[in-house]
Amino acid sequence: MRIITTPWKNELLELVSTAKKSIKIISPLVKENICQELILSKQSQTKFELITTFKFSHFYSNKSDLSAFETLMAANGKIKINPRIHSNIYLFDDKKAIITSANFSDYGLLNNFEYGIFLEDKILVAQVLEDYNIIAKHQETRAVKKAELDIIQKILMPIHKNTTERKLRLSKFEVDHIKETFDVVDAPIEAISAVFEGWQLEVFNCINLTQQQVFTLAEVNLFENHLKKIFPSLKNIPEKIEIQIKYFLDLGLINFLGDGFYKKLWR
Repeated sequence: MRIITTPWKNELLELVSTAKKSIKIISPLVKENICQELILSKQSQTKFELITTFKFSHFYSNKSDLSAFETLMAANGKIKINPRIHSNIYLFDDKKAIITSANFSDYGLLNNFEYGIFLEDKILVAQVLEDYNIIAKHQETRAVKKAELDIIQKILMPIHKNTTERKLRLSKFEVDHIKETFDVVDAPIEAISAVFEGWQLEVFNCINLTQQQVFTLAEVNLFENHLKKIFPSLKNIPEKIEIQIKYFLDLGLINFLGDGFYKKLWR
Protein backbone atom coordinates (compact mmCIF):
# COMPACT_ATOMS: atom_id res chain seq x y z
CA MET A 1 0.00 0.00 0.00
CA ARG A 2 1.24 3.49 -0.83
CA ILE A 3 -0.04 7.04 -1.20
CA ILE A 4 -0.91 8.52 -4.61
CA THR A 5 -1.21 12.27 -5.14
CA THR A 6 -1.53 14.49 -8.19
CA PRO A 7 -0.22 14.48 -10.80
CA TRP A 8 -0.74 10.74 -11.36
CA LYS A 9 -1.98 10.56 -14.95
CA ASN A 10 1.20 8.85 -16.22
CA GLU A 11 0.93 6.21 -13.51
CA LEU A 12 -2.72 5.58 -14.42
CA LEU A 13 -1.89 5.14 -18.11
CA GLU A 14 0.96 2.80 -17.21
CA LEU A 15 -1.46 0.62 -15.22
CA VAL A 16 -3.91 0.78 -18.13
CA SER A 17 -1.25 -0.32 -20.62
CA THR A 18 -0.15 -3.30 -18.52
CA ALA A 19 -3.65 -4.59 -17.70
CA LYS A 20 -4.18 -7.78 -19.72
CA LYS A 21 -7.75 -8.76 -18.87
CA SER A 22 -9.82 -5.94 -17.42
CA ILE A 23 -9.98 -2.31 -16.38
CA LYS A 24 -12.85 -1.30 -14.12
CA ILE A 25 -13.48 2.27 -13.06
CA ILE A 26 -16.03 3.99 -10.86
CA SER A 27 -16.03 7.78 -11.24
CA PRO A 28 -18.86 10.34 -11.04
CA LEU A 29 -17.28 12.57 -13.71
CA VAL A 30 -15.64 11.54 -16.97
CA LYS A 31 -14.01 13.55 -19.76
CA GLU A 32 -13.56 12.55 -23.40
CA ASN A 33 -9.83 13.26 -23.77
CA ILE A 34 -8.97 10.92 -20.89
CA CYS A 35 -11.19 8.21 -22.40
CA GLN A 36 -9.39 8.56 -25.71
CA GLU A 37 -6.00 8.23 -24.00
CA LEU A 38 -7.21 5.16 -22.11
CA ILE A 39 -8.37 3.49 -25.33
CA LEU A 40 -5.07 4.25 -27.06
CA SER A 41 -3.06 2.98 -24.09
CA LYS A 42 -4.91 -0.23 -23.26
CA GLN A 43 -4.21 -3.58 -24.89
CA SER A 44 -6.72 -4.61 -27.54
CA GLN A 45 -8.00 -7.67 -25.67
CA THR A 46 -8.42 -5.86 -22.34
CA LYS A 47 -12.06 -5.30 -21.43
CA PHE A 48 -13.11 -1.94 -20.03
CA GLU A 49 -16.05 -1.08 -17.78
CA LEU A 50 -17.07 2.28 -16.32
CA ILE A 51 -19.70 3.04 -13.70
CA THR A 52 -20.54 6.73 -13.54
CA THR A 53 -23.40 9.18 -13.06
CA PHE A 54 -25.67 10.63 -15.72
CA LYS A 55 -26.74 14.10 -14.57
CA PHE A 56 -27.86 16.96 -16.76
CA SER A 57 -26.04 19.47 -14.53
CA HIS A 58 -22.71 17.69 -15.12
CA PHE A 59 -23.07 17.88 -18.89
CA TYR A 60 -24.41 21.44 -18.80
CA SER A 61 -21.37 22.61 -16.82
CA ASN A 62 -18.90 20.55 -18.90
CA LYS A 63 -17.80 18.61 -15.84
CA SER A 64 -18.62 15.44 -17.77
CA ASP A 65 -18.68 14.90 -21.53
CA LEU A 66 -21.45 13.13 -23.42
CA SER A 67 -18.85 12.46 -26.10
CA ALA A 68 -16.86 10.45 -23.54
CA PHE A 69 -19.75 8.00 -23.36
CA GLU A 70 -19.87 7.76 -27.14
CA THR A 71 -16.11 7.25 -27.38
CA LEU A 72 -16.15 4.38 -24.90
CA MET A 73 -19.20 2.76 -26.45
CA ALA A 74 -17.58 2.92 -29.91
CA ALA A 75 -14.57 1.08 -28.46
CA ASN A 76 -16.84 -1.68 -27.05
CA GLY A 77 -16.49 -0.39 -23.51
CA LYS A 78 -19.26 -1.13 -21.04
CA ILE A 79 -20.87 1.90 -19.42
CA LYS A 80 -23.21 1.68 -16.47
CA ILE A 81 -24.78 4.52 -14.56
CA ASN A 82 -25.85 4.94 -10.97
CA PRO A 83 -27.16 8.32 -9.74
CA ARG A 84 -25.61 7.92 -6.28
CA ILE A 85 -22.01 7.31 -7.32
CA HIS A 86 -19.61 9.58 -5.42
CA SER A 87 -16.48 7.45 -5.00
CA ASN A 88 -13.55 6.94 -7.37
CA ILE A 89 -12.23 3.39 -7.74
CA TYR A 90 -9.78 2.08 -10.36
CA LEU A 91 -9.21 -1.68 -10.74
CA PHE A 92 -6.70 -3.43 -13.01
CA ASP A 93 -6.97 -7.17 -13.75
CA ASP A 94 -8.73 -7.46 -10.36
CA LYS A 95 -5.23 -7.51 -8.83
CA LYS A 96 -4.37 -3.83 -8.38
CA ALA A 97 -6.63 -1.05 -7.12
CA ILE A 98 -6.56 2.69 -6.58
CA ILE A 99 -9.02 4.38 -4.26
CA THR A 100 -8.86 8.14 -4.65
CA SER A 101 -10.69 11.44 -4.55
CA ALA A 102 -9.75 11.97 -8.23
CA ASN A 103 -12.35 11.89 -10.99
CA PHE A 104 -11.58 10.52 -14.48
CA SER A 105 -10.58 13.93 -15.85
CA ASP A 106 -7.54 16.20 -16.24
CA TYR A 107 -8.61 18.05 -13.11
CA GLY A 108 -8.59 14.80 -11.17
CA LEU A 109 -5.41 13.43 -12.71
CA LEU A 110 -3.31 16.57 -13.12
CA ASN A 111 -4.69 19.81 -11.72
CA ASN A 112 -6.53 19.38 -8.42
CA PHE A 113 -4.82 18.32 -5.23
CA GLU A 114 -6.16 14.77 -5.04
CA TYR A 115 -5.29 12.06 -2.56
CA GLY A 116 -5.56 8.29 -2.76
CA ILE A 117 -4.00 4.93 -2.05
CA PHE A 118 -2.61 2.20 -4.31
CA LEU A 119 -3.33 -1.39 -3.27
CA GLU A 120 -1.80 -4.72 -4.31
CA ASP A 121 -2.64 -6.68 -1.17
CA LYS A 122 -4.79 -9.65 -2.29
CA ILE A 123 -7.23 -9.43 0.61
CA LEU A 124 -7.78 -5.68 0.29
CA VAL A 125 -8.08 -5.75 -3.52
CA ALA A 126 -10.56 -8.65 -3.24
CA GLN A 127 -12.66 -6.55 -0.88
CA VAL A 128 -12.58 -3.57 -3.25
CA LEU A 129 -13.57 -5.87 -6.13
CA GLU A 130 -16.44 -7.30 -4.08
CA ASP A 131 -17.71 -3.78 -3.36
CA TYR A 132 -17.34 -2.87 -7.02
CA ASN A 133 -19.44 -5.87 -8.02
CA ILE A 134 -22.11 -4.96 -5.48
CA ILE A 135 -22.42 -1.51 -7.09
CA ALA A 136 -22.33 -2.98 -10.61
CA LYS A 137 -25.25 -5.29 -9.75
CA HIS A 138 -27.18 -2.79 -7.64
CA GLN A 139 -30.84 -2.28 -8.53
CA GLU A 140 -30.19 1.41 -9.29
CA THR A 141 -27.29 0.61 -11.65
CA ARG A 142 -28.18 0.19 -15.32
CA ALA A 143 -26.66 0.39 -18.78
CA VAL A 144 -26.75 3.78 -20.50
CA LYS A 145 -28.75 4.02 -23.72
CA LYS A 146 -27.62 5.75 -26.90
CA ALA A 147 -31.08 7.37 -27.22
CA GLU A 148 -30.57 9.07 -23.85
CA LEU A 149 -27.26 10.54 -25.02
CA ASP A 150 -28.97 11.86 -28.14
CA ILE A 151 -31.75 13.61 -26.21
CA ILE A 152 -29.38 15.36 -23.78
CA GLN A 153 -27.21 16.39 -26.74
CA LYS A 154 -30.27 17.96 -28.40
CA ILE A 155 -30.97 19.93 -25.22
CA LEU A 156 -27.38 21.11 -24.85
CA MET A 157 -26.70 21.99 -28.48
CA PRO A 158 -28.59 25.33 -28.63
CA ILE A 159 -27.45 26.27 -25.11
CA HIS A 160 -23.74 25.78 -25.85
CA LYS A 161 -24.02 27.17 -29.38
CA ASN A 162 -25.70 30.43 -28.38
CA THR A 163 -23.38 31.17 -25.46
CA THR A 164 -19.79 32.06 -26.23
CA GLU A 165 -18.10 32.70 -22.90
CA ARG A 166 -20.80 30.97 -20.89
CA LYS A 167 -20.44 30.87 -17.15
CA LEU A 168 -22.34 28.16 -15.36
CA ARG A 169 -25.14 29.67 -13.33
CA LEU A 170 -25.80 27.33 -10.48
CA SER A 171 -28.69 28.04 -8.16
CA LYS A 172 -28.10 30.10 -5.06
CA PHE A 173 -27.38 28.04 -2.00
CA GLU A 174 -30.61 27.17 -0.26
CA VAL A 175 -31.50 24.73 2.45
CA ASP A 176 -34.67 22.79 1.85
CA HIS A 177 -36.26 19.98 3.80
CA ILE A 178 -34.58 17.23 1.80
CA LYS A 179 -31.34 18.03 -0.03
CA GLU A 180 -28.96 20.79 -1.06
CA THR A 181 -29.47 22.38 -4.47
CA PHE A 182 -25.89 22.70 -5.72
CA ASP A 183 -26.64 20.48 -8.73
CA VAL A 184 -29.56 22.60 -9.99
CA VAL A 185 -28.75 24.71 -13.04
CA ASP A 186 -30.37 27.80 -14.52
CA ALA A 187 -30.82 26.29 -17.96
CA PRO A 188 -33.35 27.78 -20.43
CA ILE A 189 -36.57 25.83 -19.97
CA GLU A 190 -37.34 26.22 -23.66
CA ALA A 191 -34.14 24.36 -24.60
CA ILE A 192 -35.17 21.39 -22.46
CA SER A 193 -38.84 21.27 -23.41
CA ALA A 194 -38.07 21.67 -27.13
CA VAL A 195 -36.88 18.03 -27.37
CA PHE A 196 -40.19 16.66 -26.09
CA GLU A 197 -43.63 16.55 -27.63
CA GLY A 198 -47.08 15.15 -26.91
CA TRP A 199 -47.44 13.28 -23.63
CA GLN A 200 -43.76 13.72 -22.64
CA LEU A 201 -43.96 17.48 -23.10
CA GLU A 202 -47.18 17.84 -21.10
CA VAL A 203 -45.85 15.81 -18.17
CA PHE A 204 -42.61 17.81 -18.26
CA ASN A 205 -44.68 21.03 -18.14
CA CYS A 206 -46.66 19.70 -15.19
CA ILE A 207 -43.47 18.89 -13.28
CA ASN A 208 -42.11 22.33 -14.14
CA LEU A 209 -45.29 23.92 -12.73
CA THR A 210 -44.89 22.33 -9.30
CA GLN A 211 -44.07 25.18 -6.94
CA GLN A 212 -40.96 23.87 -5.20
CA GLN A 213 -37.67 22.44 -6.47
CA VAL A 214 -38.46 19.27 -4.55
CA PHE A 215 -41.77 17.66 -5.47
CA THR A 216 -43.73 14.46 -5.01
CA LEU A 217 -45.59 12.20 -7.40
CA ALA A 218 -48.81 13.23 -5.66
CA GLU A 219 -48.18 16.86 -6.61
CA VAL A 220 -47.79 15.96 -10.28
CA ASN A 221 -50.91 13.80 -10.09
CA LEU A 222 -52.87 16.94 -9.19
CA PHE A 223 -52.63 17.76 -12.91
CA GLU A 224 -54.55 14.58 -13.81
CA ASN A 225 -57.72 16.43 -14.87
CA HIS A 226 -55.66 18.85 -16.95
CA LEU A 227 -53.99 15.92 -18.72
CA LYS A 228 -57.34 14.19 -19.25
CA LYS A 229 -58.57 17.20 -21.20
CA ILE A 230 -55.55 17.01 -23.50
CA PHE A 231 -55.59 13.20 -23.79
CA PRO A 232 -59.25 12.19 -23.27
CA SER A 233 -58.73 8.60 -24.42
CA LEU A 234 -55.75 7.95 -22.14
CA LYS A 235 -56.37 5.55 -19.24
CA ASN A 236 -54.47 5.09 -15.96
CA ILE A 237 -52.94 8.57 -16.09
CA PRO A 238 -51.28 8.44 -12.61
CA GLU A 239 -49.52 5.21 -13.58
CA LYS A 240 -48.36 6.70 -16.87
CA ILE A 241 -47.16 9.87 -15.08
CA GLU A 242 -44.98 7.69 -12.84
CA ILE A 243 -43.53 5.91 -15.89
CA GLN A 244 -42.72 9.27 -17.49
CA ILE A 245 -41.05 10.53 -14.31
CA LYS A 246 -38.86 7.40 -14.40
CA TYR A 247 -37.88 8.38 -17.96
CA PHE A 248 -36.87 11.89 -16.84
CA LEU A 249 -34.88 10.24 -14.04
CA ASP A 250 -33.02 8.15 -16.61
CA LEU A 251 -32.18 11.32 -18.56
CA GLY A 252 -30.65 12.88 -15.44
CA LEU A 253 -33.14 15.77 -15.49
CA ILE A 254 -34.51 14.93 -12.05
CA ASN A 255 -33.20 13.10 -8.99
CA PHE A 256 -35.03 10.65 -6.76
CA LEU A 257 -34.36 11.66 -3.16
CA GLY A 258 -36.13 8.79 -1.43
CA ASP A 259 -39.37 8.61 0.57
CA GLY A 260 -41.39 9.64 -2.49
CA PHE A 261 -39.52 12.92 -3.07
CA TYR A 262 -37.99 14.06 -6.38
CA LYS A 263 -35.91 17.09 -7.29
CA LYS A 264 -35.91 19.10 -10.52
CA LEU A 265 -32.36 19.73 -11.70
CA TRP A 266 -33.31 22.84 -13.64
CA ARG A 267 -34.60 26.19 -12.49
